[in-house]
Amino acid sequence: MKCWKYMLLGAGLFGADQILKQMVERDDPERYPRKARHTGNLLKLYRNHNDGFPFGFLRNYPQIVKMIPLVMTSAAAGVLARVMSEKHATAADRTAWTLITAGGLSNLLDRLRKGYVVDYLSIDRKIVDKVVFNLGDVGVLLGNILTTVSVFVRDHRKAVDSASADQGELR
Repeated sequence: MKCWKYMLLGAGLFGADQILKQMVERDDPERYPRKARHTGNLLKLYRNHNDGFPFGFLRNYPQIVKMIPLVMTSAAAGVLARVMSEKHATAADRTAWTLITAGGLSNLLDRLRKGYVVDYLSIDRKIVDKVVFNLGDVGVLLGNILTTVSVFVRDHRKAVDSASADQGELR
C-alpha cells in the first residue's frame, strides 16, 4: 500500500493553509479586504478571525467551539487510519479522508493556539460573497463531497450488479 502520496497531499494542504494564514496575519490589516491578483476578480482576500463556527455561531461558547472540532478531527483521523489500512479502500476514500483530516487539523491548530480560525478567502460573487473561508475549509468541503460521490457510485454499482445477478437467475 502506497500511503506516501496521501501523506504528501495532507501535509501539503495543512502546510499551505498554515503558511497562507501566517502571511495574512503578518500583513497590514488596512490592506484587507482586497481583490486577489491573478484570479480574474473571482477571489477576494480578507483577514478574518472566526472565534465561532461559520457565521460566528456559538462564538460565546469558546470551550464548545474548541471541543467539537477536536472530537470531529480526531474521529476523521481515526477513519483515515482505518481507510489507509484497508486493503480494498478506494483512492477516492483515501483522498477524501486525507483532505478532511488535514483541513480539520489546520483549523483545529488555529483554535487551540489562538482561540480563533484565520479565514482569508471569499468568492466575489453575489450569492456567496459573505462567506469567508480558508484552504483548510476547502479541503474539508472537497473531502466531504468526494466521500458523498464515492458512496453514491458504490451504491449504484451494487444496485447494478444485484440487478444483473437477478436477471441472470431469471434466465
